[in-house]
Amino acid sequence: MIRLMIFWLWGCGFKSYKLIFIMYLRIKIKLVIVLGIISFISSYSYSQGTITLTDIEEQFISEDSLNPIKFADYIYIYKDTTKSLSIEQVSSKKFDRNFIPFNKNKNFYNNIFYWAKISIDIGKSTDIKLIMRLRGSEYFNIYIPTKENKFLLKKTGIYMPTSENDEIANFTNIIIIELKKEIGDSSNVKTLFIKFHTKTFSPRLYLDIVDLATGIKITTQKLDETKKEQFLNGLYHGILLFIFLFGISLFFLQKNIDNLYYSLYVLCISIFSLSMNGLATEMILYNFRQYDFFFTNVSAFIAFIFYSQFLKNVLDKGKRLKWLRWAINFLIISLIVLIILAISLLVLFENVGFYLNIIRPTSPILFLIYAAINFRLIFLKDKVSSMIAISTLVLFSSLLYTTFTLFIDLPYSYEILQAGILIQVLVFAYILIYKIKLSEDLKKQAQVNLIFQLQENKKLQTKVNRELEQKVKERTIQISERNDELQQRNEEIKLQRDEILNKSELLEQQNEEIKTQSEFVNEQNVKISDSILYAKKIQSAVLPHQAYIDVILPENFILLKPRDVVSGDFYWVKQVNHYIVIAAADCTGHGVPGAILSMLGISFLNEIVQKREITQAKQVLNELRKQIKQALRQTGKKGEADDGMDISLCVLETKTKKLQYAGANNPLYLIQNDELTEIKADRMPIGYYPNEKPTFTNHEIQLNDGDIFYLFSDGFMDQFGGKKGFKYKAPNFQKRLLENHNKPMVIQKELLEQELKNWMKGYEQTDDILVMGVRV
Repeated sequence: MIRLMIFWLWGCGFKSYKLIFIMYLRIKIKLVIVLGIISFISSYSYSQGTITLTDIEEQFISEDSLNPIKFADYIYIYKDTTKSLSIEQVSSKKFDRNFIPFNKNKNFYNNIFYWAKISIDIGKSTDIKLIMRLRGSEYFNIYIPTKENKFLLKKTGIYMPTSENDEIANFTNIIIIELKKEIGDSSNVKTLFIKFHTKTFSPRLYLDIVDLATGIKITTQKLDETKKEQFLNGLYHGILLFIFLFGISLFFLQKNIDNLYYSLYVLCISIFSLSMNGLATEMILYNFRQYDFFFTNVSAFIAFIFYSQFLKNVLDKGKRLKWLRWAINFLIISLIVLIILAISLLVLFENVGFYLNIIRPTSPILFLIYAAINFRLIFLKDKVSSMIAISTLVLFSSLLYTTFTLFIDLPYSYEILQAGILIQVLVFAYILIYKIKLSEDLKKQAQVNLIFQLQENKKLQTKVNRELEQKVKERTIQISERNDELQQRNEEIKLQRDEILNKSELLEQQNEEIKTQSEFVNEQNVKISDSILYAKKIQSAVLPHQAYIDVILPENFILLKPRDVVSGDFYWVKQVNHYIVIAAADCTGHGVPGAILSMLGISFLNEIVQKREITQAKQVLNELRKQIKQALRQTGKKGEADDGMDISLCVLETKTKKLQYAGANNPLYLIQNDELTEIKADRMPIGYYPNEKPTFTNHEIQLNDGDIFYLFSDGFMDQFGGKKGFKYKAPNFQKRLLENHNKPMVIQKELLEQELKNWMKGYEQTDDILVMGVRV
């Protein structure tokens, strides 16, 4: 067509070759674009392929080999991220365009549902039965079409509970599907839908379909092989049961713990073997097949704990092989930690995947350590050590072979593993019998040595008796001479005794006088104690009541712990208009002197704040210093009282939540946005100080809801304690406050009290302790 147009143009007079060539290219490009669009539309609207019965017959290759790749071209996949689609939604005609070819879906993820669609052309048959095997995922739901757009649901999968699993035999994932052509149904194509997913690993879909006759032929051949395997398994577990009973009997007869470790090892190995061939799942984990791998490994770990104890006890009793004890103890602890961790993960998350991620890196490491120990035992030149090492290495070799057959092209033989286990167990039984015989031989040899020793002892006793008789005669003469000397000394002792009796009477008189003085002192102590207790009542009455504090500061705590009955530390809280004044003070000394100063300080604060209504923090401290110096008559001269107090004082404005702070030697801790800030105090006390400043510093901080500030004395940080008897110190105190600041204030107080109690174990309290906390 294009060529005809070119010749026509040529005949019409277009003599320019260049113009003709350009027009030719333009027409051809447009034609290619149109054909591409048509091809794309036709390929998009192309109907999905179907499997015929001929394909299914060709699918069968041999008794043991099915070709899962053959059907990949007929499978279409949809990823259901919502996990909520029903079969009615997925099977609708509108939903067909959401499916994509199986080969185009490169990535599969766990915990996501996938839908597979496969169409089978049953031809002229009205009823056909097929055998389907599904592999690669933990859970499969197969929806088989029946009539009137309804589906029959069948379930299978390696972790599908046995009560719900429709497989024809355990752990085969093989189901029978029946496709019927209903009356009036003109279509020969039946579409199956398969929903599959996993929880632990990335899912896959391997699909095998054979006709029923071929499946029955394979099943019959497998049953013959299964009978042989069941006979060997029965014989194997019967031998293990006999050995277990043999070991338990030895334990009860001899009370030897080695026999118990051996018996429990055999029992756990038997459970491990049952798990390896699936019998444990059938008998114990009936509806919890997802835990089969966990059950297998945990039983093996417990078995090797008992094996390690048996190995440690049988070899040396822990004297010569120090390295062996350390290595085995490390292995036992590692196995126990793995078991506890695995069980905890299963209980908390109910996910075997967490457990698998732990087992995969740790199992080879533990295996190599056990192998290294046994290789080392071979070179000890000891019969028992060599037998244990060789039998264990035989077991490890059989276990490695059985494991490798799962990954490389080697014939799988579970009987090799069973043989390795039996060799080790029988060798261990021989070692126990050998140790018993060796123990009996040692007992006989000990008896012979004992008889010989008794005879030698009799001869020696006769000789010794003769020597003793001679020595007795000599000693008798010496004793008679000694008695004369003792008689003379007795006379001297009598004289000394009379003198002591006289002095004793004098001491009794002195004791009576001391007793009288002691009673007088006790009476005075009682009076002083009563006075101090009364002083404590007065001090408690003067301090602000907790109920009053809770009203104006709902979230607070006060920890006051006097060293003696009365305290030199005091706290003070008062509200004046819309200002709340809070103070924590540490007076000079403790006990009665400190309490007197505290009463003075409380009285002055009441006058300054409550009566004079001074609410600026620094001004309150200036006035308090002035009145304390006047009351104690402090002018700076020698011989005057240098008492005073350290104090931290805050003024909280309730309307704006602005906080003023002024401090005399005691800082303020403020926690905002999970960070602790220390606002330092002026380095001068309330009282006379040579280098005092004219006024205290006034700090202003804007607070927000949830901010916390702490006022305190130095008693908590200066307390001695801990393992080395050091002071608690400020960094530890700051760290503890920051750790607990998100907790309720009452709980913070309890935690601080417990921390102080733990720190002071074995040490006495050194000073009064005061800590106040306020949350805005």
